Amino acid sequence: MSEEGYEVISEKCFIVRNKPFNDSLQDSVLKIKTQIIEYLKAQQFPEKVVQNDSLLFRRANGQEVAIVLPVPQDAWEANTIIVFDPLKNPLFINPRKGVTQLEKYFKP
Repeated sequence: MSEEGYEVISEKCFIVRNKPFNDSLQDSVLKIKTQIIEYLKAQQFPEKVVQNDSLLFRRANGQEVAIVLPVPQDAWEANTIIVFDPLKNPLFINPRKGVTQLEKYFKP
């Protein structure tokens, strides 16, 4: 796959999308987002802030997963978090589910 136009991610990290969005839920979303980020950092995942909405995740086995994020429709989408371990597929975090979904992702 061509890398042109994509931000290539091949290292263990979590992606934070910071798109401005005025929404009555913004404060609540940011609070939950902060909790999730703290948990990820405690798991030794470095943060990577991206501006590009076209992402290409390159796994350790050579597989590539291309994701184009849509224009955010609400505060939840404007603050998307994606966790990536090169040995696994990318994981979109659903902030409403908290860290439980992350605990499953980190299990060997």
